Amino acid sequence: MIIMKLQSAIEYLMTYFWAILIVAIIVVVLVKLSVFSSNTYAPKAEPGACSVVRNIYGGSSFSGSCASLIPQFVAQFNGASGYINAGSGTSLQSGVLTITAWIDPAAIPAPQSGPAAITGSLYNSGPEFRLESTGVLGFLKESVTSIGTSTSKVSVNLWYFVAVTYDRLGDYTFYINGANAGSGTNLQSFSWSAQLIGENGAASGEQFDGLISNLQIYNTTLSANSIQTLYQKGIGGTPISLKNLVGWWPLNGDTNDYSGNGNNGVATSIVFVNNWYSNYVQP
Repeated sequence: MIIMKLQSAIEYLMTYFWAILIVAIIVVVLVKLSVFSSNTYAPKAEPGACSVVRNIYGGSSFSGSCASLIPQFVAQFNGASGYINAGSGTSLQSGVLTITAWIDPAAIPAPQSGPAAITGSLYNSGPEFRLESTGVLGFLKESVTSIGTSTSKVSVNLWYFVAVTYDRLGDYTFYINGANAGSGTNLQSFSWSAQLIGENGAASGEQFDGLISNLQIYNTTLSANSIQTLYQKGIGGTPISLKNLVGWWPLNGDTNDYSGNGNNGVATSIVFVNNWYSNYVQP
């Protein structure tokens, strides 16, 4: 009698085993597709929804829908030939700056390939904010002289808010997700000739591999509190200190500069993807 009940139970389990397995596979696929993510159903900013308007008297203000929604698209760089040339209209001759961006690396560059640029200088005469082959952030002058590297690393397939500040005294500070990730002092000055996003213009084989969103450049050294504020705004956050904002590329479906300074980018081998948020968590 016991054997018969055991046999019946086994047959029952076998009958439904394949159905359970199929359901489990479907659930895994739906999770991978971010179906269960709150970001899937969250309202998203349309391309060009918000911009900065500047008047002839030097004032500036936001125009459009600027609710800091997550973007509909982000820029995908292929790690081989993709980059954005944002021109030479922005000149940072003062030697002070802040660069911030949201990045999601698909791969950490191999040592033999060199560091991958997050932003770079087209004419080899300005600073470069990079992702090094060790997974740390790097800041270089004129593509050859290393100013410093962060003490914290980033990993692949995760979104990070990264920033670097540099002041008149040559003091630099790295930030990852709003937190101090290393600092130092170096009395080198520089001038900025052009913006190249995703590639180092001085050498081949140094392209970024992954996603970039909401790149901002300021001609001032933002404070730690300001960097934390930008991080807390999230990936769709609007800039602060508009008078010092010299470049703003949301990369939400296009390569236009929405800072009001007209440094629109020209893309090479860049695609914009709308399924980017599976590993993004709002701060």
